[in-house]
Amino acid sequence: MNKFLFAVLAVGAAAAAGYVASKLLKDDSQPDYDDDIYDYPDPFDSDESIDFEINDDTVTEVIEDARNAAEKAEDAVEEKAEEIKEAAEEVAEEIEDKLD
Repeated sequence: MNKFLFAVLAVGAAAAAGYVASKLLKDDSQPDYDDDIYDYPDPFDSDESIDFEINDDTVTEVIEDARNAAEKAEDAVEEKAEEIKEAAEEVAEEIEDKLD
């Protein structure tokens, strides 16, 4: 086990040394990215395009949407509960029939 761990450590150290050596020997006169893209302004980076206006209508719409979603979820839960109840009753009847 110790030999295996030592081998893994040696391979990792060799890989790290190779990586460092390749970075040191690499010609760094040219950057890896195009620096010109940072000279142009971002068309979406302006305060004019941001609208943070929240009024009473927006709040009431959000509240109504949340209520509607809650009602739909409640209806779905009630339907599933009814289906589960019916399935449980059917299983109970089958078990009673088998016991008789």
